[in-house]
Amino acid sequence: MVFQRTNLFQSALWLVSALCSWLVSSASAIAGPLQISVVDGEGQAVEHAVVSVEPAAAVKLKPGDLRGPFVMSQRNIAFEPFVLVVPKGATVQFPNMDRVNHHVYSFSPTNPFQLPLYGRGITRSVTFGQAGTAALGCNIHDKMRAYIRVVDTPYYAKTDRSGVANLVTLPDGAATLRVWHPAMMAQGQEMSQSVTTNRSGNRVVVTIRLRPARAGDM
Repeated sequence: MVFQRTNLFQSALWLVSALCSWLVSSASAIAGPLQISVVDGEGQAVEHAVVSVEPAAAVKLKPGDLRGPFVMSQRNIAFEPFVLVVPKGATVQFPNMDRVNHHVYSFSPTNPFQLPLYGRGITRSVTFGQAGTAALGCNIHDKMRAYIRVVDTPYYAKTDRSGVANLVTLPDGAATLRVWHPAMMAQGQEMSQSVTTNRSGNRVVVTIRLRPARAGDM
């Protein structure tokens, strides 16, 4: 009886020790929040910048990352939002909320598509299977423009009016930070830099050059 109790006690200690080790290793694998502030050459906040983080150890997108919903609406003869960021493989819905018809298209090399003329209350959808950028337009209304940025990572966000984007849950360690904006003066409207994420969190300020605003820019 004493022998059995000793074995049970040792087994319990082993389970507690294993659980503690797992909790410690799991906590160390998750970094603290990463805050990215994007500003222009004059230090002004940049809205609509897409930031994404690619860990040094490749991370594959999971089915749960593609659930969305991801929506690019047509409302008041404009696309909403102006910039939408989605993971590769996601399906985007294009509901027409206007009283007029729209013909949505993209001739971008990655993910070209056309949604022929459709009216109010109708929703079309497109699956974006390649990372890159789809510039959107409407064959009926030339002023309508928007962008869908497709990323191959589950870690992404878009800057708000204050030029800030927050990534909360990231793997700990070295990674590549990418920043994209439709008006950025850079190849592919994108720039990248190395970052290191850690449990205490981090803040990065990125300065980008923008081309002069033109009609239709938001």
